[in-house]
Amino acid sequence: MFNLMGMYVLVYCVLFAFVSSEDAQTKAGKWLQALTALFFVGVLVASYFGEIGAIVSFWVTVAFVIGVLAVDVIWFAGKRQWRVFYIPFFVEVLVVGIAALLAYFEAPQRWCRDSKAVQLYFNSDVLYSILFVNFLFELHNILYYTLKVNSNYLNDDDQWWKIRNIYNN
Repeated sequence: MFNLMGMYVLVYCVLFAFVSSEDAQTKAGKWLQALTALFFVGVLVASYFGEIGAIVSFWVTVAFVIGVLAVDVIWFAGKRQWRVFYIPFFVEVLVVGIAALLAYFEAPQRWCRDSKAVQLYFNSDVLYSILFVNFLFELHNILYYTLKVNSNYLNDDDQWWKIRNIYNN
């Protein structure tokens, strides 16, 4: 339960930072911030009530995140926000989704039962863990560049895929 609640804290904190940056100049931004905090508290309370609460919390979170992103895409996102946030975010979600499918179907280790290397090092759980940690790191970078673009501090030569130390800018 605490692991699940920790994931909700991560999702809603990143969503709150995104909404606070992306939609700060609009009237809807204040409402989306308030709704994010309200849904966060509601999801934490609901996830405390057993398996049904956990299932409801999960689907409410998925629907709310998709809804906030859809509202932003339809009404507020410009070309720079697409280039800085949405394209890299969708690429990273696609990579984690493929890793989750591999973990669900136990893809590499299912066909290589006699190979100790695959069973120990190259199994789907290890691949998923590595790609999920990569997703969290890249999500941090994407959010950093989103904050820069919405503060008008992003140079046109800054790109999300360039590897460099973000603290030496």
